[in-house]
Amino acid sequence: SSQSSDYELIVTEDGFYRIVFHQFHERYLGEYQAVITNSTSTVRTKIIRVIGQQAPVFTQALPKFIQIKTGEKLTIECMAKGHPTPKVTWLRDGKVLSNKDGFDIKVDQTTGHSIFIIPIGTVKHSGKYECKVENQYGTHTVEINIEVLPPPTTQQKLKDFDISRGQDVKLTVTANGTPLPPCIWFHNDKQIYPKPNHIIIIDDGPAHTLQLLDVQLSDAGTYK
Repeated sequence: SSQSSDYELIVTEDGFYRIVFHQFHERYLGEYQAVITNSTSTVRTKIIRVIGQQAPVFTQALPKFIQIKTGEKLTIECMAKGHPTPKVTWLRDGKVLSNKDGFDIKVDQTTGHSIFIIPIGTVKHSGKYECKVENQYGTHTVEINIEVLPPPTTQQKLKDFDISRGQDVKLTVTANGTPLPPCIWFHNDKQIYPKPNHIIIIDDGPAHTLQLLDVQLSDAGTYK
């Protein structure tokens, strides 16, 4: 007999030839045929096809939690293997999803490869999602929690000011969001930067303040 760490070729006393797999791997799937030869002839057995039976497994780890901003695109890739090739299904809160639900779902049922896309994320897309792979030998599911952050909002609008030259003016807005959004001030669509003794910008958590000291005619215009 001859052998390797995975299999052993055995010849019995009564003339039978056997191949025994001690550790059967996917690479051993396929067609097998015994060929017997001597000095005068060659005999071949019928071809035997070995088809493995394997419950689905994920070949690439999927994230447990994903956080994106409103308006961003989200792509999740699912790769699985099994014998036969597993069916891939995407679910949200237990409901099977399709492209009719506003998603872009691509599934190759011959390879077990799937791509799940949220084209434009909104708060309503937040929730618990699942990627399920299954064949007749088993089912495997991975849960993914997706959070879409809401866009920043302001609690009050800026009001108009009518002041005289040399006076001071203070503009304050409160911006909410997760994470807290930065605030950039503009004067006539041109970004404003701090200037000693004239322009003061204060950021205190969600509160953002623009102070103009000793206002001049050049400071007139639209602020945002």
